[in-house]
Amino acid sequence: MRILDLLGFVPEGTTRRSVPVRGEWVDDLRYGLLRDERAAWLTRPTSFASIRLVELDDHLARTYGDLRVHPHQEQFVASVLGSYRDALFPEVVDGAPVVPWLRGVEVTDHHGATHPAGFVMLAEVTDAHPEPYLWRLLVDRWWQRSGVGRAVLDAVVAGQREQGHSSLLTSWVEGVGGPRRFYERYGFVPTGRVIDDETEARLSW
Repeated sequence: MRILDLLGFVPEGTTRRSVPVRGEWVDDLRYGLLRDERAAWLTRPTSFASIRLVELDDHLARTYGDLRVHPHQEQFVASVLGSYRDALFPEVVDGAPVVPWLRGVEVTDHHGATHPAGFVMLAEVTDAHPEPYLWRLLVDRWWQRSGVGRAVLDAVVAGQREQGHSSLLTSWVEGVGGPRRFYERYGFVPTGRVIDDETEARLSW
């Protein structure tokens, strides 16, 4: 499935119990890709001119809610719509609800056009939560492998540094194709703690 995702294929449906595997009938996930879609995928952007974290309003919330990661990545990161729900009903940590800070990721291409490319959400520092936490980072499948993810982290770190903070926590789900390598290459170091089945890591500067 991961290979098909990276080639630009998209899931079109599932036929239930339609394929025999080791004596058992299992579901079959069907993928499809038209010629013009393949051509567009091969010429998708591999870089951008600039990036901006934009505050979301009722209009932009709908636009950014349509962003999607590759299907094989859905096990590692919640959707933007799921993130809206988490922000609306934040969990209680250490006796107090976390305070969400969320932004859309807007990129400007080399022709001057702007595009929604991702989404980022932090849990802000409060009296109960003394360290900022990178709660959600999602880059749309169309803009992956173009440097957007790293640029978002650069912007987030710059903002936290301006506020006087010297570290940033995050956590990830382990697995093949997961985000561990991305975060470690940026400089995050696992703390040794596993919280809700996710590996916790810290970036310090």
